[in-house]
Formats: sequence, C-alpha cells, structure tokens
Amino acid sequence: MGERVRRETLCGDEVRTARLECGAALVAVAKPGFVRSHAAVAARYGSFDRTFRLPGLPVRETPAGIAHFLEHALFEGRGGNALELFSRRGSLINAATSYRVTSYYFTAVADFMPQLAMLLGFVRAPHFTDASVAKERGIIGQEIGMYDDMPDDVRRRLLMGALFARHPIGTHIAGTRASIEQVTPGLLDECFDAFYRPENMVLIAAGDLDFDAVRSAAENAFAAAPPRGSCAGAPAPVFEDETGGAAERCVSRRMPVGCPKIAVGYKETRSAEEGAALLARECESDFLCEMMFGRGSSFFARLYEEGIIDESFHAHGAVFPRIGYVAAAADTPRPADFIAAVEDAAARAADSLVEEDFARARRKFEGEMLRRCNSPESLAGMCLGAWVDGAGVVESWDALRRVTLDDVRARARAVFAPEGRAVAAVLPHEWEGRL
Repeated sequence: MGERVRRETLCGDEVRTARLECGAALVAVAKPGFVRSHAAVAARYGSFDRTFRLPGLPVRETPAGIAHFLEHALFEGRGGNALELFSRRGSLINAATSYRVTSYYFTAVADFMPQLAMLLGFVRAPHFTDASVAKERGIIGQEIGMYDDMPDDVRRRLLMGALFARHPIGTHIAGTRASIEQVTPGLLDECFDAFYRPENMVLIAAGDLDFDAVRSAAENAFAAAPPRGSCAGAPAPVFEDETGGAAERCVSRRMPVGCPKIAVGYKETRSAEEGAALLARECESDFLCEMMFGRGSSFFARLYEEGIIDESFHAHGAVFPRIGYVAAAADTPRPADFIAAVEDAAARAADSLVEEDFARARRKFEGEMLRRCNSPESLAGMCLGAWVDGAGVVESWDALRRVTLDDVRARARAVFAPEGRAVAAVLPHEWEGRL
C-alpha cells in the first residue's frame, strides 16, 4: 500500500510520511496522550495559480480569486453544508486559501476518524450549481468589500502592486468584484479537475492517532473519488518576467484613518527554487527581519523613543519561487522620517548585522519552533508549509540550524537594492504633509 513509510523525529515527536497509491502525500505526527487531534487536507492551489499549464496542454488563464471561490463553493455538497455536518459532532471545520495552497481542516477531541472521513469526503466530492455559485458570489463580494475597508490590508496590496508589476501577488487572494463575476460552475469544475488531483494534494494529521488507520481512510477516500478527466500530472503556474526594479516608487490612497500608514518594501527576484534552497531563503529572511527590525533591535528602540513608530510597527520577509520581498510598516505621524530611517537601515544592513543579534534571533526562532511542536494545529501548519515548498517538516528545522551570519549578510546585500524599493501609504483625507 503506497511507498515505504519514512520515519523521522521532530522535537521528540515521530513524523511519518508516505505516498499513497493514488499519488497523494500523507504526513502524520504522533502526539501520544494529547486530547486534541488535527487534520488538514490541502491542494497546491492558490491565488498565484490563476494562469497555469497542464502537461501537454496550452496555457490557461482564469479570473483572479478563482482558487478562493472554489474553496467557498466546496463547502456546499450534495450531502449538505460541511460546516453544519461538523458542528453536529461538536467540531469546527474551516478552510483557507493563500498565495500557493488551499487547505481544509478541523480539530476534534472525539470521533476523529469518522470526521476525517467526512473531511476527505466533501473535499473529494464537488457539486457546483448556478444557485450555489450565485450565493457564494454574493458572500465573497461582501468579503472583498470588507477588505477594501481595512486600511492595513489596502496598504499591503498597494505595496505588493508597487513592487511587482505583473506577478499576481499584487491582486487580492479573493479577487475583485469584477473577476468573480466571471466564475461559473463549469469553470469551477475545470479548476477542481486540474488542481485537486491526488498528486497535487496532501493529508496532514497530528495528534494521538493511529497512522495505519489514517492512511487506510485516505486510501479509501481517494479510491472512492478518483480524478475526473483524462489529464494526468500536476499543473504548473505560469508567470510573466518580474526582473528589474520596483514597478512604482511610491503609491498612496486616501482613507478615513487617524494617522498615516506607511510601508517600505524591497523587491527581490531570483530563479525558481524549491525544497532546501527555498527553505534556506525563508530562514535567512526571518533572521534578517528580526535582526534589523525586531523589538530587540536598536532600530526599533531609537524610532520608538523618538515617537516615529509605536506598537503598530512590524517587519517581515516573504520568499516564494521566483520572487521575494522584505517590508517594514508602521502607523506614523512622521512618514518622511520613517521612510528615511528604513532606507538608511537597508543601506547599512550587511555591515550592521553582528553576531550578538544573530544569536538572539536564533534563540527566538528555536524557542518558537519548540512551542509550535506542542500544538497539533501548529505542527500541521508547519508540515503544510514545508510540503508546499517541496520539502519535509524536519528539513525546516535543519534549515534553521544551518543558517549562518554570513548567509544573512549575503541576503541583505541581495534584497536591499535601492532600485527595488517602493513605498505604499494610506493617508488621512486631510493629510497635508510630505512623504
């Protein structure tokens, strides 16, 4: 039954991975004695995948937000609404669509295996009708409107659009009101058949569970609902070239806010990477942001004392195949001073990173990793992130341990190029200052 099971250890927990007969991946983390068990089934399908190619077929373009729409629509099956079915058993089910993956998950304290069968069953049994699509279009339209009223979300999207001219990272995961009008039952069926193929999916389970029982349930569920259509193989996203500097230097929008909301970002482009190389870049990005901008940094202390930033300040880096970025954002009454401070820190980054800050960051990240291992939900999230990157969760831990100060300095030199800098601002309607 499937390939030989690989056994590894992560923070004292046994991690088993296997490839099912159908081609789907299975990852199970044993947590003996834990009351809660968590399961997630996911497809490597997110907002980045709106333009894709199936093996042997031409490039296919789909509307923005289609992956998120499909996530919503799957909850309405022939057997009823999945939320209601799980609530009758006292469990909550949820789903999420990100840039690169869509996942469906639940946590249970009893009757885990029957609910696992329910989860796999509804994800493998699409039922899209004109009525259900119209209903979800209205719900998602309201969701899009809600995000359009959230200044922090608007700032983030403005920054992504300023950094990247053609990559779909600049478009909201839910799409736009115009794009979701193009969604039909037939289009949802087409995207389901393309991306919800077993070889493009994973089942992750964490808790006090029986691995063989979980694997058997997964095998049965996929066998009961084999892939539709004749195409074999996972789809590949298609992107336009994104090399060069930032698309725009500064973008802004007026909204009813009490204080300017500013984000400064730096764009990075590289050749496509997956697996260990991508994990390494992610760890380097985390170290870089923590060392430069973390709450223990001199940057944060100085700007906080001067009243340029407050508790709203945050910085993060993100890495994907082909692109990446580092961004710092804050609500600030002195946007010009904030922008200048970030630019100055970026210009001096490679030379200002020191061993003491590196050791502090490593202690923080290793502590966070250990804490996450105490939660079935967090463990499953770690496993999912590693799977999307084409790696194993134990490799994530190894990547963290392998990062060196020289690696972080090299990453700083690569990402903080002046031509890759962009500023996004959400400004009060009455603002008359300068950026």
